[in-house]
Amino acid sequence: MFKKIAFVCLILPLFEYCFAGPVQIGINKDFTIDGKQFFPVFSLNQAPEYISYQASFGINTFVAGKEPKKGVTVDKYIAAVKAARSFAVIGYEWLKESKKLELLKTEPAIIACLIADEPDAGESRLSAEELEKRCKEVKSINPVILNWINLSSGFFGGEAPGKNSTVYYKKVCGLPEILSFSLYPISMWGKNTERVGAGVKKLRELSEDRVPVMACFECGLLPSINKEGHEPATEDINVELWSGLINGARGLGYFMELKSGLAKKNAKLNSSVESLLNRQHSLIQEIAPVLVSKDVFKGRFEIQSGGLDEENLLVKETAENIYAFFLNPTKNSKKVKVGIKFTAKSSIFNLYGINRTLVLDKDNIFADVIEPGSVHIYELSK
Repeated sequence: MFKKIAFVCLILPLFEYCFAGPVQIGINKDFTIDGKQFFPVFSLNQAPEYISYQASFGINTFVAGKEPKKGVTVDKYIAAVKAARSFAVIGYEWLKESKKLELLKTEPAIIACLIADEPDAGESRLSAEELEKRCKEVKSINPVILNWINLSSGFFGGEAPGKNSTVYYKKVCGLPEILSFSLYPISMWGKNTERVGAGVKKLRELSEDRVPVMACFECGLLPSINKEGHEPATEDINVELWSGLINGARGLGYFMELKSGLAKKNAKLNSSVESLLNRQHSLIQEIAPVLVSKDVFKGRFEIQSGGLDEENLLVKETAENIYAFFLNPTKNSKKVKVGIKFTAKSSIFNLYGINRTLVLDKDNIFADVIEPGSVHIYELSK
């Protein structure tokens, strides 16, 4: 069996945290609650009746920027989240309209306030000044609550004039404690799942790596913008989430609703997607202490053959081990040869999360086959 990292501290009942201290952000933009590490995995704008179902495959935070379904009150939504032993992030506008802003001070299940959801999109774009005003109002109610802004993908066009200007995005990125963005590479374009990672990288750059950045992407069927759009396959979703993590995402989010034309509804995912998310969320929570640790220089590994891009490589280090995350974002298997540029304690090492080991040859080179749309995590003892 693969070796588990020694300092795993997760997989505790999340509801214990709801009545503990506020969320704190560490020097590596990681989250802790009452001294325990917390890696957010969230879904956006879900009806209450789907919250327990989604919590069953690892969703631990539910974000509602506005009323997710007609007749749902803020209190009803929070009750559903607490029943699922999870956390809530409630939108400023919903709280304001419901005259419930005081819940940010009195309800411990609320760990952040969503200041705005895609405030940069469309003709009704909110100014940086309006967003700053909201952030200050929230802090006046509860100084320790986290402000969160979820952007559209407009920041990718940062040098364009007008609403997508870099000046606007840099101002906005300087306001909250948490930033995230919405992206639909599969339904919109039918490709470019790695764009999730590019989005994390770009938003980290715009915020000067000041705050945690999270990625929110699709795993349900959304309306296609063109004929190439399609329902996300498990390989697509896997590339989305690992591309985000490899580029430094400190949380993951999903759009899980189904849409057909103008119709939209919450729904259950197909069983293969459920199974994938369950596996990957368990793995992510288990290895989260490694994911949120400081990056290590990528030169410790050299891809000698196989066509993998170093942009899809993440290297981390703990007191005992070095971990390398290799993502294959393509539709084809990759036969790779990789050299290591450090002295490993043993020539035999683990493929983390899989019951398999690999061996270094006399030249400190190993070979592996990485399946389409998958990540391999190599764990080598120092």
